[in-house]
Amino acid sequence: MTVHTRTYLGWLRYPQSRLVLLAGDREVTVPHPVAATLRAFVPHLTSDPAHDLLLAEHTIRHQAAGQAAAVAQAADRVAAAEKRVTRASQLQLPARVRETWAAKTQVQQETTAHNVAVRAHQVLTERLHALRRWVVDVDMSDGWLGEAAAGWRRDPACPPWVQVFADEDVFIDGDERRGIAADWGATVLGGVQVGTEWRRDGDDEDPAVEGLLRTGTWWLTYLPVTGEICASRHNTHSSRQVWLLGRHFDPDRSHVLLTGLEGRMREPNSLILAAHVVHQHDTPREVDQ
Repeated sequence: MTVHTRTYLGWLRYPQSRLVLLAGDREVTVPHPVAATLRAFVPHLTSDPAHDLLLAEHTIRHQAAGQAAAVAQAADRVAAAEKRVTRASQLQLPARVRETWAAKTQVQQETTAHNVAVRAHQVLTERLHALRRWVVDVDMSDGWLGEAAAGWRRDPACPPWVQVFADEDVFIDGDERRGIAADWGATVLGGVQVGTEWRRDGDDEDPAVEGLLRTGTWWLTYLPVTGEICASRHNTHSSRQVWLLGRHFDPDRSHVLLTGLEGRMREPNSLILAAHVVHQHDTPREVDQ
C-alpha cells in the first residue's frame, strides 16, 4: 500500500496480465497500453502504486527529453548533408558528379536516421500522455497522484502577463535595486527565497538525474526593495531565465502568499500555479499609485 495518500492504494493482479488499481473501495482497471508502459519502465511493481506510476512517468519524461535532443542533432546532420549537396554542385566535372552522388546518399541516410529519431520521440510522448491521462481520470483527490493530476492539468506555457528576462543580469540591469553584491564580487538577486524546487514541464528533466524525482529547478524570490515577486531557473542545461510574476507586494502579504503556496511546490507545473496566484493578488499598494 502507498504511504503518500490518505486513500488506500494497492495493485491487484489478475490472469492474462490484467492489472487493477485498488483505490479505497474502488477497483480501477488499468488499460492494457498503460499497463504495458508500466511494466516496460517499472519491471518490478512495488506495493506502492503512487511510487510506481510516478517513477514510470519520470522515466519516460526523462527519456523523451533525451530523445528530443537526439532529434535536434539528427536535424542538424540533415542540414549539414544538404549543404554538402549545394557545395558539390559548384565543383568542376568529374568531381561534381562523384561528390554530388556521395552527398545525396548522405542526405538520404541522415534523413532516415532523423525519421527514426522522430518516431522514437513520438512513441515516448504518446506513452507519457496516455499514462498522464489515465492518472488524471482516476481522479485521486489527495496524495502524490492527486498532486500529479492537478499539475498535469496545467498548461506549462509562460502565462501572457509574465514578463520574461533572458537571465538574472538582464533582469537586474532593468532595475539596479533588484541586485546586491555577492561576496565573490558578482551582482545577484537581493531578495528572500521561498522555495528552490518549483516545477515546470520541460525544465524538470535534468539529463544527469535518474530515478523518481519530484523536484524542479525554479526558485521563487521576493524582492522587498521593489515589492516584486520573481522566479528564476537554475539548472545545468538551460539559460537562467527570470520571470517577473508580480510587482505590488509588501513583506507581510508576500510572506503569507508564498509560504501558503510552498506546500504545493512539488506538484508538476507548480511554477505555473504560483504565477496564477501571484497575478490574482497583484494589486497596487497606495504608495505605488
